[in-house]
Amino acid sequence: MPSRTQPVPVTPAVLKWARELRGYSIGKAAELLKVSRTLLEEIERGDSPVSTTTFHRMLTVYQQTESVLLLPNTPDWDPWPQDFRTGGNLRAALLPETRMAIREARRYQHAMSDLREDYAEAFAKASLRAATIEDDPEDTARRERRRFGLTIAEQRKWHLTTDEPFRMWRARAQALGILVLLKSMPWDDCRGISLRGNGLIPVIIVNSNDREAARSFTLFHEYGHLLLNESAACILQSENQTRQARIERWCNRFAAAFLMPPDEVRELVALHIGDKPRSHWTLANVSRLATLLKVSVTSMALRLKELDITNVYDTEANILFRDRREPRKNKSSGSSGGPAPATVRLSEVGASAAAVVLRALSNRAIDSRQAAEILDLGAGQLREFASRAQQQSRDAPP
Repeated sequence: MPSRTQPVPVTPAVLKWARELRGYSIGKAAELLKVSRTLLEEIERGDSPVSTTTFHRMLTVYQQTESVLLLPNTPDWDPWPQDFRTGGNLRAALLPETRMAIREARRYQHAMSDLREDYAEAFAKASLRAATIEDDPEDTARRERRRFGLTIAEQRKWHLTTDEPFRMWRARAQALGILVLLKSMPWDDCRGISLRGNGLIPVIIVNSNDREAARSFTLFHEYGHLLLNESAACILQSENQTRQARIERWCNRFAAAFLMPPDEVRELVALHIGDKPRSHWTLANVSRLATLLKVSVTSMALRLKELDITNVYDTEANILFRDRREPRKNKSSGSSGGPAPATVRLSEVGASAAAVVLRALSNRAIDSRQAAEILDLGAGQLREFASRAQQQSRDAPP
């Protein structure tokens, strides 16, 4: 690093790339860097030098290392997922927090893919059968449900008041070679993301701020995008007729059919609700079925509408859409200021992906430094991570 009296030898294009990667406009970045917009524009054109003070602020604001910002050329970077959040309507770019979640997920994706190259037992090779939006999502869901190998009887045994349904679906998806991450993102910006890449493990990101009951639907909505060979950022609601909206609706129908197969839904209706006229259904009836299949009430109401069983989805829209407007209420973290990094990482990657890394470490396919690097943990944090992962494995349902 140059002395404080000398300008930092940076490449202007790299600084512009870092700003755009973080998702900041030049005005917002200038505000955070505590410089004028004019000065930042000049810096990015190469017309003004970068002081050491401004450079250090860039490291923090752009969330980059010194070695990256001092590169002579802009680095290669995976493309951003296609924006499906509005079904084609104009919308602001992904928020910086969401972009950071995607960056971190891409890091996991590359790290786990590299591990799989060196340690074949690390992750199954995903064999996703391609689909198109011309395919019937109900038929596709039946096919994929068979691949997952979990019965409705098993699904009904899970506890909806915990995160067990999502954990079980996630573990099965990861057994099929798909990395499923829980990442915190602004709830009203993005509910789920799917990431593909040539030779890379497919990744699904589910927003950890979403309600537990809704996470499974998001997981399989994004799984639908993977089947369609799409990398996508989704908000899970769209009403217009663009191709993007058609894709979103296909993924919604696929997720609904996967989690709530039509024959099983009709059987549960007959057993638990009876021959009730469409207009006589109540939200409590819908909630009972949602609890049985471990899905959100909104998802079940929409499924019942699709199957022409009841129109509660329309008549109780104001109540149902509250789920879309309100994120999950986070539990207080107490005086510690939040969960420990090891706890956060375990929640992010899940028990089965954690087991892959720890198994590779145990079999000496990687060392402790590499394991900690994959998980973005320190050496002491890695020991705590391993302990927590083993405890979670012992506590998991059979």
